[in-house]
Amino acid sequence: MCGRFTIAKSKSHVLEYLKKHFAIEKVEGLHLPRYNVGPGQDILAVIYDGDHYRAGTIPWDYKVKYKGRFKQVINARSESVDEKYAFKNAFRNQRCLILSDGFYEWDQLTKRPYRFVLKNNDLYFYAGIYDRFQIEDKLVFGSLILTTDANDVVSEHHSRMPVILNIDQAKAFLRKDLEIDQIKALLQPALAKEILSYPVDKSVNKMSHDSSELIKKTTNH
Repeated sequence: MCGRFTIAKSKSHVLEYLKKHFAIEKVEGLHLPRYNVGPGQDILAVIYDGDHYRAGTIPWDYKVKYKGRFKQVINARSESVDEKYAFKNAFRNQRCLILSDGFYEWDQLTKRPYRFVLKNNDLYFYAGIYDRFQIEDKLVFGSLILTTDANDVVSEHHSRMPVILNIDQAKAFLRKDLEIDQIKALLQPALAKEILSYPVDKSVNKMSHDSSELIKKTTNH
């Protein structure tokens, strides 16, 4: 799964990146850098309306109704997302890209946290979906991140990882003219040769902690 990630780049760097690749000039409510993005918090998402790319913030807080109550869901399996009642319509019609430059995962045996980044330390996107939900008298929006089998780097610590997309894959993921099978073909594990991992301090365990100290390599466990 993916339960915590980073956008550790400056706001100016992110805006330059969005302008270069998506012709997006401005994003409202953008507060960066972020070193410990967690469930329920606002994340930066890009969508395509058929003519233009647009970016904005949306809660990482997809809602699924279960036994008459809504529960928070932050991940969905890419292998079956088009088959599940709670996700299939959003996957067909409301796909989004979620910006990041690294994610945390906790080793399944030792519970030690690790950060995973691209070797070039660049920004990238997670494949995501979003929807709106009527909860009592309030209309709320929420999103989630799609996951896939872990590659050889991530699998040393965890069996799943977020779907990471480069620019070309990201733009293809948002296209309106692709069939479901074509979209799902994009949802593969990132190449292990492009990813590196390193241990970080356990202070990342608390979502309230958000400082550059969290992304430093440590041997203090």
